[in-house]
Amino acid sequence: MSGGRWNYRQHELKELLQDVAFYMRGSEVCPELSKRLDNLAGVLYDIIHDLDWHFSGDTSIENFDKFESDAIQKLIKAVKNELVD
Repeated sequence: MSGGRWNYRQHELKELLQDVAFYMRGSEVCPELSKRLDNLAGVLYDIIHDLDWHFSGDTSIENFDKFESDAIQKLIKAVKNELVD
């Protein structure tokens, strides 16, 4: 493995968003925003992970049109606070 294009740092973004969402829930502020940040954390992690591995040469995204379309749909679902696959 190469170390990733961005050194596999997508987990830092995920952890930050989850921490912010957790803090917001504990402070009882912006509950809807908190849910969406929590949803976005996992979705953004997955998207950046796939891009990280692609650009580092660890794996290959075969169809960028499909990847982009799927990624955008997952982001929309997360923002709408729907269940994300």
